[in-house]
Amino acid sequence: MKNASGPIDDALPLAIVNLIHERHGHSSSAQLAAGAERFLARIQQRRQPRRPLTWAIAAAAASVTILALVVTILHRTPQALEVSIRGAHLLTGGAIESDPGGEPCLHFSDGSDIRLSAAAHAVLRHVDPLGATVSVRDGDAEVDVAHRPGALWMFEAGPFLIHVTGTAFRFVWNAATEEFDLRMQRGSVEVTGPLTDGMLVLHAGEHLVVHVRKGEVVIHQREAENLPGNAAPAPPSDTAAHSDGASEQPTPEASLYVEPVIPQELPNDSVRASTPRKPESARGDSWPALVTRGDFETVVADARRRGVEASLAREGPLQLTALADAARYTRDDELARSTLLAERRRFPGSTLAHEAAFLLGRLEETRNDSAAAIERYRRYVIEDPQGRYVAEALGRRMVLLETVSPDEARQVAEEYLRRFPAAAYAARARAIAKVP
Repeated sequence: MKNASGPIDDALPLAIVNLIHERHGHSSSAQLAAGAERFLARIQQRRQPRRPLTWAIAAAAASVTILALVVTILHRTPQALEVSIRGAHLLTGGAIESDPGGEPCLHFSDGSDIRLSAAAHAVLRHVDPLGATVSVRDGDAEVDVAHRPGALWMFEAGPFLIHVTGTAFRFVWNAATEEFDLRMQRGSVEVTGPLTDGMLVLHAGEHLVVHVRKGEVVIHQREAENLPGNAAPAPPSDTAAHSDGASEQPTPEASLYVEPVIPQELPNDSVRASTPRKPESARGDSWPALVTRGDFETVVADARRRGVEASLAREGPLQLTALADAARYTRDDELARSTLLAERRRFPGSTLAHEAAFLLGRLEETRNDSAAAIERYRRYVIEDPQGRYVAEALGRRMVLLETVSPDEARQVAEEYLRRFPAAAYAARARAIAKVP
């Protein structure tokens, strides 16, 4: 197109020229040229795709969609594991009742399985997206928990609590004889309960036996060939084959340790002099004797009958220790906490007061207060560096520090390996300390 004073370019479509004439009549050449330029500019503007704006709108729409999806995912309530039961049916409250001639088998949607003996008295207490809680009041169970991140499974065997993530094991709680038996197949578990000195960590191949009435804890290490998936053990010798039942040893196991519970001496003369009379239950049994027999509910009930505050202010250290144990084993954490704090307040400097610091750390972990638990464990190791819970206190403190203070966790791991190179947390300590 030529300049505004020149004639319209011959290339201008005739239809457009005619349209201009219809709208504005016949004008001068300059008017026609100017008008045509403005008209063409409008047409071209309308015909051009508005890509930048369209792209921005599309991007904004996509962002809104993604945001909505994220919000939906974050606010979606995770679904609990699905469970199917064979050989039994659930009663009100989760009680598992065996069908005639059947053995209960619980299968969960994550692949976990729990098999119970036909005579077992068990309750399915809780199921959520992370796992389940199963209580066995009497009888035995075979457990195979699928390993997955964040899994949380709990098993109650009488007064014992078994915490697992992904593992396989078999346990028995005999309510009549008050005996607990746990045989590990793979993985590891944490066990707490009467006579366990806090928490026991068991690994594949280990066999735990607790005789509550005898006050005895025994851990055996089974031979590797006896574990599932390995070669069968060698046949017994002729001597073993012909031995009588009293001396027969059906499975070759090496006892790691036997730890009888010995009545603790009072820590010092000042505590001994301040010890009041020994309390007795309504049927005449002392609290330590009741705890030794596993009658924890009677101890707690007796303390409440007498008055908790009065008992905490008046009773002696051994009685308070028995009350704290009974409260912990019956899951009465608040009573246990109050009793342990009373021990530390009334008998400072005693061995029982030091050990109360460790047990308070365990309670803080139960409440998910890692900072308080770390401090309790630190305090216990300082107060009683040669105490019977030191290995466990260092191990638990190391694990809790791993996520909040890696440098401090490494220091604790190095100390743990120096003092307990073959104990329960040694493998974890080597990983944290980065040593072979």
